[in-house]
Order: sequence, then C-alpha cells, then structure tokens
Amino acid sequence: MQKPGIQIQNLSKCYGKKQALSGVSLNIKPGMFGLLGKNGAGKTTLMKIIATLLKKQEGNVTVCGIPVEKASEVRKIIGYLPQDFNMYRSMTVYQALDYLGVLSGMSGPERKDRISTLLAQVNLTEQAGKKVRALSGGMKQRLGIAQTLLHDPKVLIVDEPTAGLDPEERVRFRNLLCEVAENKTVILSTHIVGDVEATCEDVAILHEGRILFDGTVTDLCRLADGSVYMAEVSQKELAWIRSAYIITAVISQGKKSIVRFLSPDGKPPAGKSIAPNAEDAYIFCLNRAGKGGSLYDAI
Repeated sequence: MQKPGIQIQNLSKCYGKKQALSGVSLNIKPGMFGLLGKNGAGKTTLMKIIATLLKKQEGNVTVCGIPVEKASEVRKIIGYLPQDFNMYRSMTVYQALDYLGVLSGMSGPERKDRISTLLAQVNLTEQAGKKVRALSGGMKQRLGIAQTLLHDPKVLIVDEPTAGLDPEERVRFRNLLCEVAENKTVILSTHIVGDVEATCEDVAILHEGRILFDGTVTDLCRLADGSVYMAEVSQKELAWIRSAYIITAVISQGKKSIVRFLSPDGKPPAGKSIAPNAEDAYIFCLNRAGKGGSLYDAI
C-alpha cells in the first residue's frame, strides 16, 4: 500500500558552486501545503526534484512512499504545473487535452469521459472549442490544472500559479485548488502570501535554499505576536516610519494614511498593537533571518 504524502530528508542540490538547496527536510501531508519564498529561494528546484525533473545530490525524497529514483513510477502518480506553462497554442482546448490523453495511452471513450469531466471541473466547458492562444491568463492556468489532472494523480504540484492573474481569477483558481486537494496532496509554491493564507493549513518558508519555517499558518502568525502595529499618520510621519520600521501595508486616505508596520524590537512611539496576519509574519521571518536571528526565539 502506498504511503500518502511526501517525505523529504536532508535534501541538497547544487548548481556548480551555487547551493540551491541545503539540508531541506519536510513532511508534506495530504491536503493543501503552501511553500513560500522569494524568487531564487529554491522553490522551483525543490518542485522539480519532487517531480523527478531534476536529480538530487544528497538526501532522500519519497512520493507516496516511492523514492524519486524510481522516476517512471513517481510520474504515474504526480501532476506538475510549471510557472512557465504553455501548451499547443494552435490547438483547441479539447484537442490539446485529447492529444495529451493519447500520449498517456488512454482509450478514445476513456479520453472523452475524462476530458468532459475535467472541463466541467475547471469551468472551461464553454471554451472547449476555443484555441489555446485565445484564452485569458486565468483560463490558461485552469487548462494547466486540467492537463495535470488528466491521469488522476495522487500528488499535484503548482509553481506560482496565480502570478499575473487578476483578483477574481486568483480567487477562482484558489477555490479550484482547494476542491482538487480534497483527496490529493497539493503543493502550492508561491511568493503571494495571501494565496497560502486563504487555502493552506500547513506552510513552509524556503529562504536561500534552507527551511526557515515549517508548521501551520496559525503557528507562522504566532511568530510575529507583539511585533505588528497600525497607525494613522501624516505624509511626514509616514516617511519617518518608512525609515525606522518595516511597513507591510499602507492605505492612503487623503492627507492621512493608515500604515501597518513591524516593530520587532519593542513598542514604537506611535501606533496600536494588532494581531499579525500571515503576510506580516512572513516579512517578520525574512527580516529576522536577514539579521541572523533564530525564528523560534519569537515563539
């Protein structure tokens, strides 16, 4: 019997002299798992190793109990949507999925039933006859999910899927991922913290190839307890706060602004303490790591 989820132990990967991943260990359970990190943090490298598109150098990785060295077996149970997804632009939506079904060895009746179900699931039934190149960004991403689900994988990996989407499409795409995750393991790799906060219970932060945090979103927010403040300030005061503190959000209101900011080292002279959200905590973590501090000192 296959073991659900993904287990990663002491994973390392180098590109020449550049250390892309260093001693990464994670236990990813079924459901939605968020992987946060800045561009260049090592997220895509980690995704590609799990998907057997890159070879690891040290450590162990198993997908549903199958080691990634058995690439052909892992690929049967995994679906991967890369950040630069692009497919068969001159084909219609249906033709593209049908062609991929042929490559997967699916029979004609099997392809017809599966594609019909998937198009309904990703809300693309009415676009089945439309050329792929004519789809909006959100529709293309939903088509990407459909193609990864074609062989009904147990694990789904999506890399920066909502980058460039408008807010409505982002919400629609997030909801789709949550539906898919009901009976699968889904890794959402992104630098958009709001997408993780809205969809994932568990999250890890990857920073310069190392795991900076691994736990629940609630635990992540707890790291920044007592360090987040809000104040209504003038433009002059805003400039001073920018120079003295880490701003996480600003809402302009005429001559005044509502500013949300971090003060990790003590209460500032202005502002009231507020509960942190995941974005506050993420920025708090990156700032603390940049200063060489231990994140878990704050718990």
